[in-house]
Amino acid sequence: MIARDFGNPALNKPNASSEHENRLSCESLFPTTGDSAQLLVQALFVVVRFWLANGLFELLSLRLSFCHETAMPKIMCLYMDDSGTRNPDRKVVEDLTYRDWFTLGGFLMKEVDGGVIRTLHAEFCEKWGIKYPLHSYDIRLMDKRFSWLRTASVEDRGQFMRDLSAMLTKIPVIGYAAVVDRPGYNKRYRDKYGRQTWNLCQTAFSVICERAAKRARAYDCKLRVYVEEGDKTADDYADWSDLVQRY
Repeated sequence: MIARDFGNPALNKPNASSEHENRLSCESLFPTTGDSAQLLVQALFVVVRFWLANGLFELLSLRLSFCHETAMPKIMCLYMDDSGTRNPDRKVVEDLTYRDWFTLGGFLMKEVDGGVIRTLHAEFCEKWGIKYPLHSYDIRLMDKRFSWLRTASVEDRGQFMRDLSAMLTKIPVIGYAAVVDRPGYNKRYRDKYGRQTWNLCQTAFSVICERAAKRARAYDCKLRVYVEEGDKTADDYADWSDLVQRY
């Protein structure tokens, strides 16, 4: 073994004895003949021994390791879903129980945190024996698969909501939402743009993606956008694909 000191270049220079050892090793393994192939092998063997003697192999390994670590970009994922009708000029009844709005929202997470989120979700579902999606609407109305909440005791129902709230506040995500008031939207843009007025989903999508992109950039991450699958009419809507490609 040849000792090397990376802090002292003078100690890294091959001396006459090491060169002699290299030559003897080559001669013992490949006796010198006139064959050009054997001469080439001898030359390559000497080059490899020289690299090892001067620490170049270690430096090359460090470089490859660094390239492998930096080749994988950090990712943040934005998951979105919509609520309401995206058409700005739909006919609305005069007497509305709720405001006439369109909502697009979701959450932003680091891709590396996916395991933590799935674990917290699995622990909650296992505790309450849930093997189906946690639909907020059904939970709040205690309807469909969550109709069992109506017959549960006050204590159990309260504990369920506390556990659900605890799980949602523990997961490492950031919530984003854009709520567009349809009458106010039309009042502001309809006269100016007419039939070219954007659908409400386009405005909300652009706003949320801009905010999420700024957050991802602050963490030196790339942003991936995922829109929840809908019916065939909604999924075939050209504006969605155009907007996703833009971001």
